[in-house]
Amino acid sequence: MKADTIDLSTEHDRYGEPHAPARLAALQRYQIMDTPPEEAFDHITDLAAHTLDVPIAVVNFIDAERQWFKSCVGTDVNETPLDQALCNTTIRTPGLMVVEDARHDSRFKGNPFVAGPPHLRFYMGMPLTSPDGYRVGTLCVMDTRPRSPTEQDRQTLKKLAQVVMNELEMRATESQRAYRELYDREQRLRNLANSIPGVVFRMDTHMEPNDAPRYDVQFISEYARELLDYPLDTRGTHEAFAWFAARVLPDYREAFLASVAEAVRSGTPWRHDVPFQTDTGAVRWIRGVAVPEQGPNGRTLNGVLLDSTAEKKAEEALRDAKEKAEEMSRLKSAFLTNMSHEIRTPLAAIMGFADVLNDLDLKGPANKFSALMRRSSQRLLDTLNAVLELSQLEAAAVSVQPTKLSAAAVLYDVAVSFRAQAEDQGVTLTVKRPPSEVEAVIDREALTRILTHVIDNAVKFTPAGGTVTVGIRATEADLTLTVADTGVGMRPDMVPQIFTAFQQVSTGDTRSHEGSGLGLTITKHLVELMQGSIQVDTAPDTGTTVRVCLPRRPAPAPTDPARLHY
Repeated sequence: MKADTIDLSTEHDRYGEPHAPARLAALQRYQIMDTPPEEAFDHITDLAAHTLDVPIAVVNFIDAERQWFKSCVGTDVNETPLDQALCNTTIRTPGLMVVEDARHDSRFKGNPFVAGPPHLRFYMGMPLTSPDGYRVGTLCVMDTRPRSPTEQDRQTLKKLAQVVMNELEMRATESQRAYRELYDREQRLRNLANSIPGVVFRMDTHMEPNDAPRYDVQFISEYARELLDYPLDTRGTHEAFAWFAARVLPDYREAFLASVAEAVRSGTPWRHDVPFQTDTGAVRWIRGVAVPEQGPNGRTLNGVLLDSTAEKKAEEALRDAKEKAEEMSRLKSAFLTNMSHEIRTPLAAIMGFADVLNDLDLKGPANKFSALMRRSSQRLLDTLNAVLELSQLEAAAVSVQPTKLSAAAVLYDVAVSFRAQAEDQGVTLTVKRPPSEVEAVIDREALTRILTHVIDNAVKFTPAGGTVTVGIRATEADLTLTVADTGVGMRPDMVPQIFTAFQQVSTGDTRSHEGSGLGLTITKHLVELMQGSIQVDTAPDTGTTVRVCLPRRPAPAPTDPARLHY
């Protein structure tokens, strides 16, 4: 044995003692034990074996129980117990250890790797020493025949051991940098999660042998304290799901659990609202939203719990307001219907008396007054019918029953009915017939009412000498009814007002046109009921063009359709 082969039988120090806590802590810092092979370390063992011309070269690390090989050449062994490790002796000294023939060394001649296969004889090892002096492993070379290494061999192994430590330090530095980046990123995500006005959570799910799901919350943000009164300090996160489910109001709990289980089973996004009772007795609506993520052991739900109490209250208030509005509309319709019947009876009598007086061919003022009485009564009846019609439309008490018909024929019939009125006013009424028949599946009465209101308005607001032109054109899907006049017109910004009930837009002159102000309001309701649209193009003293677009084949009628009633 050469001079630098040291007898270490009594030498123990905290830097090389295998069980020394500080040495083990230094080893742990490198996070090297049981890691996969790495090319950098394999290059070093290959280089050591080739340069020193030995069959075996090993980079190993030693913890409290074993010697583990990170890289090796010439052996299939990947770890040995400490009591069989030659390197267990090496790490007890800061210098190179050389054993030229292990058969003649009292420390090693009984070692199973010396006495038995592979019958090691030569061993040379250099401790791998951390910057703070702790020996965490060795770089060693071995042979099955005795050898006497040269000084160059010794220096080569020392330098290669330093290369191993440089690689180990670089690896540790990179690992620490990656860990710090990961830690910083996680902290940023935690801070972001804690700044959100909701409870951010991550929950692992597993299926028990009985197919029952098991939930394990891995992360829950700090807002759980405020929103749920969840005791994070005493309970941690793992019990959070069971704790939350137990506080969902009983009538909603089963549906809540079923919704979570279905999202886990199907892998579809989860969204559910539940009333949740805190330990103080307060009830809040909580909305859960999560996206499942498939993992190796089951699905993970990443999501957030939000306070939806205000939204739920708003929905309830809106629902109550809607119910009240519907009730008021129903009462209004009932009132108008009753009033209609109450007024119609005396009104019919008045109109009857007016007709009788007209038939008597009275002379002088009596004839004038009887005609005025008849005309005013008819106007009142028209207004009454319009009010009743509008109330039924607003109360959704009117539905349509489409039938196959000739839309052009309906348009012609309605237009012709206004020809006498137009002639009396000195207005030319023209109907443009389409080149071919225009058939549609549409409600006849609704179409008739729409045309009646629009043509009536056009004739009414067109002075003597003007024209009203009525036409129709069709595409595969729609038909467009057009009524154009050369009447007084209006400013374009006034158009929205004409669809407001009981309004007639002023054009600057006195209101000389009789009417209820309901015609176009009713028209708009009917057009929308038939899934159509209405457009008005107008300018002062130029005229107005109204276009009504209706589908030729509307959606299927309601299950129990009712005819329009006026």
